Amino acid sequence: MNILSDSADRVFQCLEKYAQKVPTIGSHLDGVGLFKKSGEVWVGLSVPPELLELQKELAVTLEMDPGHFHAHFTRGRIKGGRPEENFFQCLEQTDVKLVPFKIGSIALVQSELLPEGVRHTVLAHVRLA
Repeated sequence: MNILSDSADRVFQCLEKYAQKVPTIGSHLDGVGLFKKSGEVWVGLSVPPELLELQKELAVTLEMDPGHFHAHFTRGRIKGGRPEENFFQCLEQTDVKLVPFKIGSIALVQSELLPEGVRHTVLAHVRLA
């Protein structure tokens, strides 16, 4: 979910409140793909109900449309536009093992796209109950 930097305090308060009532969340890897607009190569996560609940709470807190939630982590970026067609074929053929894992904390991260690459800054971090 993209938010404005002046909303970070409200997001952090929402995360703290949420973290106090939700225990560790179980999930697993679920697919791989590319966000074409940003050039991000991502690995998806299964979306347990707890994460959907958090997304809805954040949308209410920020008075935003919840929109489409795509739980993922970025594995890389493609610079300079569109990749070659065989890249898409490779992604489609990639078999992601359904590796289970636990989510024990949530971080609020600011991403800045700079000429030399992306800089990520952790603005807040909360541990789940």
